[in-house]
Amino acid sequence: AIGDLYVKSGDYVGAEKAYGEELKLTPGNPVILFRYGASLVKLGKSGEALGHLTKALELDPANEEIYFDLGKALFDEGRLEEAEAIFQKAVGARAPDSALMMAHYHLSQIYRRSGQADKAKQHLELFSKLKSESGDEGAP
Repeated sequence: AIGDLYVKSGDYVGAEKAYGEELKLTPGNPVILFRYGASLVKLGKSGEALGHLTKALELDPANEEIYFDLGKALFDEGRLEEAEAIFQKAVGARAPDSALMMAHYHLSQIYRRSGQADKAKQHLELFSKLKSESGDEGAP
């Protein structure tokens, strides 16, 4: 999809437009729903992304990558209990290491905000371990 080229270049505005056009042609395509939703999350439009990501997960529940972006959108919208459940599924799935790493990070933030220091520390340690293994200096 043309949107993929925009994503690779870091142009999420272009990706949003391209995936939006593709959705008009294939409205039930879970891959495009997911990629469109993920682009919206990157642009800070998490509220708008939720419907697309939820629909993508309903249509393709085996796609573990959807869990992270859906969890991130829920987190951004302050829906922490729902985000926690989705991030827990991401941790239990065979998600790519970068998504798994960020799921642990967001879980640590959810538990920190809810006063569950032990759980927050556990997930922050897992995040740090994955981050050091990946050499990803761009992660929080």
